[in-house]
Amino acid sequence: MGTVYLWGPHFEYRDQQGKLHDGGRTASQEPVQITLGDDEFVDASYKVAASGTQKLFDTADLMGTFDFMFIVSSENAWLQVVVDDNASNGELYQVITLTQDVPHIFGSNAALAGNGSVDGFNGATDVIDRINFKNKSGSTAAHVRIFAGT
Repeated sequence: MGTVYLWGPHFEYRDQQGKLHDGGRTASQEPVQITLGDDEFVDASYKVAASGTQKLFDTADLMGTFDFMFIVSSENAWLQVVVDDNASNGELYQVITLTQDVPHIFGSNAALAGNGSVDGFNGATDVIDRINFKNKSGSTAAHVRIFAGT
């Protein structure tokens, strides 16, 4: 059984008056521990061409679930999260902005498959089935790293 240790994220901002605003976990605090009961993981890196796309995760190709996922890119990008691939509610998409060098972390693959109503929280519990990456840079290749485990 493997364990992921997470020491962040932590932010600090000093406003124009010099007041410090900060939050999150620091390296001096105990890390959050996420146990990977199946001890199954994917640790992959991709070079994605300018304006290119790359499938990062698919339950049909890799492990069927995850308890932790870390994605970081050298360029600004979009992550397309696909829920309900089995189509009981219809395949649903959510696009998330991924800022250059700022990791995006999923604490699990749990998701909500909305039913198309105005209330986006009114839907069936489901899972993330697929994650696609789109490089927003039209001139520079993106170096992308993904680590996922269960």
